[in-house]
Amino acid sequence: MSISGLNELSQGLDEGLRFSSLNEALKTISNSAVSDSGECSSRDLHGGCINRALILSHSSLPPLVYKYQSRAEPSLFRSEALGLLALKAAAREAGCSSLRIPEVYGVMDTGILIAYIEPGRPSPEQTLEFGAELATLHSLDLYSLFSGSHSQEGGYGFFRDNYIGLSPQSNGAEADWVDFFRTRRLGSQLELAGRAGYADAALEKRMKQLMNRLGDFLPRRPKASMLHGDLWSGNYLFSSRGEGVLIDPAVYAGHNEADLAMTELFGGFPSSFYRGYREVLPVDREYHTRRDLYNLYHMLNHLNLFGGGYRSSVLGILSSLGF
Repeated sequence: MSISGLNELSQGLDEGLRFSSLNEALKTISNSAVSDSGECSSRDLHGGCINRALILSHSSLPPLVYKYQSRAEPSLFRSEALGLLALKAAAREAGCSSLRIPEVYGVMDTGILIAYIEPGRPSPEQTLEFGAELATLHSLDLYSLFSGSHSQEGGYGFFRDNYIGLSPQSNGAEADWVDFFRTRRLGSQLELAGRAGYADAALEKRMKQLMNRLGDFLPRRPKASMLHGDLWSGNYLFSSRGEGVLIDPAVYAGHNEADLAMTELFGGFPSSFYRGYREVLPVDREYHTRRDLYNLYHMLNHLNLFGGGYRSSVLGILSSLGF
């Protein structure tokens, strides 16, 4: 999957999966058997904190999830669809046999249609396999996968900007991971926090002191892995067949530990997941420091999305890192 391959994914999305309305999408998917969403049975799908979602059912349709938001940026759901398509392509290239990415059926400016996957309760063996499969995905080297112009521009980022939650996520390519994380991750969130009034002079000073010393904490050229980008416990599930399923991505190429770090936020994943992951990709003793630094990005994002209640978490991470 080269940059040209990613552009083909994007072109295929625009040519075959873009619709002006939910009704148009359903009519196309059902070969005109369904012309109005009112013909489908629907029920709320709970769990998201930003968008609403419905499970749609009809005898002429596969089981679908319709996730929507009337005030969404026009590129929000298109970015999610591209992320799902890129994850699916990378998982296939990596040889992941039990890691599942939902099929994309359609994208509108205010919503996305994806396959509904019946959830199940995993065994410890299946959560261990999920960890191993994520590590297998992370083992795929995107320096070679994103060949050509991307490698010349830089190994970290993505060919399009996207979103993390509702926040814009800058993915401009950088050859140096420290530069990428300083500018595209911490710097962009700090700028948003300043505009929103969440970052006063004292917080901005501490953040900039850390950002100036990022090279003391982070490797400059780690392997560029395909990252989910927003991998907390609400963005994965297990299918009724025991497959680990990734949803709601904010994809980019980066250090695998950035994904692993976020799995430890907000309650973490099952312990067997981490055993499975480390069997494929061991982590060194410095990981725990880098974990907190990588999660600073997500705490800043939560500060910007949900308000000042996350300020103490940001300050706590800065203090733990000595700033």
